[in-house]
Amino acid sequence: MTTTPHSHYEHAAGTVAGGSATEALVGIGAVVLTIIGLAGVVPHLMLSIAVIAVGAALLIEGAAIAAEFSQLASRAGGGPATDLELGGGTAMEFLGGAAGVVLGILALIGVAPVMLNSIAAIVFGATLVLSTGSIGQLREVGPDYTTGERVARRTVTGGVGVQALVGIGAIALGIIALVGYNPRLLTLVAVLAVGAALLITGAAVTARLMTIFSR
Repeated sequence: MTTTPHSHYEHAAGTVAGGSATEALVGIGAVVLTIIGLAGVVPHLMLSIAVIAVGAALLIEGAAIAAEFSQLASRAGGGPATDLELGGGTAMEFLGGAAGVVLGILALIGVAPVMLNSIAAIVFGATLVLSTGSIGQLREVGPDYTTGERVARRTVTGGVGVQALVGIGAIALGIIALVGYNPRLLTLVAVLAVGAALLITGAAVTARLMTIFSR
């Protein structure tokens, strides 16, 4: 079967949309786990599992974008600066996610869980802030003709703003937790917020990329 540039583009969009949808679903899981932890049900266990889940979500999204980087960069336009922004943000998602998974697993098996989960919150916050550029570029890869397509584009823009604010908040909460002030509560709140941000941005990016298949 003959493939065309558009079919390659649709494949790339489908891959990234799948990664974003997975990120959103895992974000829901992280929110649920942290709420259970805040309710007092084995909070250290719930927190460590939520940290692993958030790390995995970032890792999957980063890997999906990296796999289709050339197609996405060519559609986003903007030249070397755009490529650097998209590539740099993708690398941060991948590395931040991998670090979160490792920290969560170590905390889960009992290796300094309070400290490692606090560090994970800081890592996630920094990852959200530093990956806003790559998420923002994804709003440029879809069509922009109908009202629905324009709404989807603006939704990604709003999601990027939420992600940046949550990232800054998570860094602050993680640092305060790391110095010993009510670390379990603050880290649970930080990871809850990060999970909610992943849900919002993941759903927004998925909706934006799916407009490609509606034409």
